[in-house]
Amino acid sequence: MMEWDRRRQRRTRRLESAVAALGESLRGKRVASDRVGALLEAILAPGDRVCLEGNNQKQADFLAKALVDVDPARVHDLHMVQSVLALPEHLDVFERGIASKLDFSFSGPQGARLANLVSRGKLSIGAKYTHLFSYLVDDGAGGTIEYANTHGNCNVTNCIGTPWNRANGDVTYEYGPVKVSTIINYRGSFPNIEQKGGDCETTAGGNPNPGNCRIGSFTTFDLTGRWRINRQWEVFGTVQYLFDKVPPYDPTTYGAYNYNALDYYGAIGRFFSAGARLKF
Repeated sequence: MMEWDRRRQRRTRRLESAVAALGESLRGKRVASDRVGALLEAILAPGDRVCLEGNNQKQADFLAKALVDVDPARVHDLHMVQSVLALPEHLDVFERGIASKLDFSFSGPQGARLANLVSRGKLSIGAKYTHLFSYLVDDGAGGTIEYANTHGNCNVTNCIGTPWNRANGDVTYEYGPVKVSTIINYRGSFPNIEQKGGDCETTAGGNPNPGNCRIGSFTTFDLTGRWRINRQWEVFGTVQYLFDKVPPYDPTTYGAYNYNALDYYGAIGRFFSAGARLKF
């Protein structure tokens, strides 16, 4: 006989597992902070799809750190789905074998490290294209607001915009002891309005800002390379933001305090790093 509530049954079993694992430290829907790791181990299963997001700008840093500390023998091969790789812990889970697959919009501050992981064979990423058809948000008054193809409300989008089109991918070339990888991120253009049907952001004089009321598209490249000299020695290097391209003008987020600048690479510029590893 067909079971039509398998997802509900699975959810119930996991909640029961959490109750058994946490015991008295679980009070209603509250869990002591030092028991969050046990909670994650009780409710997560190998191969689960996990969306790790926080409230507005917080990036779920507490949960990200807790996930890194779970036992990889119990929780592994997770499929991580998140908008931006902002914290080291977002990639630590791959180093520890807790996660093995990743879907993301852009690599953010962890772009260079992501390229290093690809070059070391710890994480495999292909090409991905995303088209956002709709981003409807309940306005709390019985209506909805459409944020697709707009700059969006920063409390909803972290000020990274909601363009129709995004793409990312990697290209890797390996020849003997030499391996070179690049991470490519593309963001499409969009009008500089907060919501669909809204007015364009303006200058102090009331003129559209930018003049054509559009934030241009932007593409970045991060390059990493590795050379295994012998069994003990390996040298590696990274060029982050390879082409050092000036990003499109974005008056909404540049200079805004505690928000993610849309194309922050423009402030950082091209960045080089190099190192060596010695195995004993």
